[in-house]
Amino acid sequence: NVNKIIQPLRSRCLNIRVPAPTEEEICKVLSKVVKTEEKYQVSKNNGVGLDKGLALKIARHSKRNLRRALLMLQTCKVQHNVLVNVDPNVALPVPDWEKFIANMAKLLCQNQNTQVLLNARKGLYELLANCIPPSIILSTLCAELLRKVDDDLKHQINICAAHYDKRIQMGTKDIFHLEAFIAKFLVIYKNHLLKLYA
Repeated sequence: NVNKIIQPLRSRCLNIRVPAPTEEEICKVLSKVVKTEEKYQVSKNNGVGLDKGLALKIARHSKRNLRRALLMLQTCKVQHNVLVNVDPNVALPVPDWEKFIANMAKLLCQNQNTQVLLNARKGLYELLANCIPPSIILSTLCAELLRKVDDDLKHQINICAAHYDKRIQMGTKDIFHLEAFIAKFLVIYKNHLLKLYA
């Protein structure tokens, strides 16, 4: 993120944009990684190569993020021990932090009180301590919340998320802005429910 670099330094740098890899490129990298790993394995009886269907499924679910695709491949290998002839309907693993954020969004929609906000703060501290970037936390939480709310609120929540994302980029204390987004969401959602059932 170039906003965190001071202006005198930014003016002396050349920005180079590197596009995310395509799904085909991710499949090639995954196949190459599996072949390289199998070359150095002691026991060769765990299967040969990577199923193309599984590689394509991982590439699609990784959202063109190579690091995420490699982590998903590693988890599939640990869970199934074989990467050939894997059931095409097998569920790909979701990172724990995403499950955690999905659960947080569910709790935020169920109750709108200060105890939920305190629990959310503890969860945010845990996510930040595990090196999950605050902008990723905010975008993932916003996406999860948008799945659970009415269409009337989606525009307002997106504006709120954009506002706090900008504040995260400009500020230094990420926890304050993440917590402020959650508090704002709780107010918006509670007012919506009061209007709906009044």
